[in-house]
Amino acid sequence: MPRRATAQTSQQNIIPTGAEKRRHLRYPVQYRLRYTGKIGSRYVRGEGVLVDVSLEGCGIQGSCPVEQGHELTLQIDLPLKKLAVTLNRAVVRWASGGRFGIESS
Repeated sequence: MPRRATAQTSQQNIIPTGAEKRRHLRYPVQYRLRYTGKIGSRYVRGEGVLVDVSLEGCGIQGSCPVEQGHELTLQIDLPLKKLAVTLNRAVVRWASGGRFGIESS
């Protein structure tokens, strides 16, 4: 009887790309927010939508462009009891068009 070929992959041989680089799962959400910060000599003020969250960060679709490495303050509107959460010192880790990712500590 002929042997069937099987694919075996060692965990050490897998090089993460794209979403596989993430250490934590991201969960889709839809919360309105506002963000402010200083980029160089100008102040940024925008509105947007929190589109996903993880243990260490979040993804945002915003109205005002930001740049990687800049620090923002986020005010997130939660639907329960009309509560707003403020997140200070959130660092932009990537930005592309109106979309950007935030890491918070």
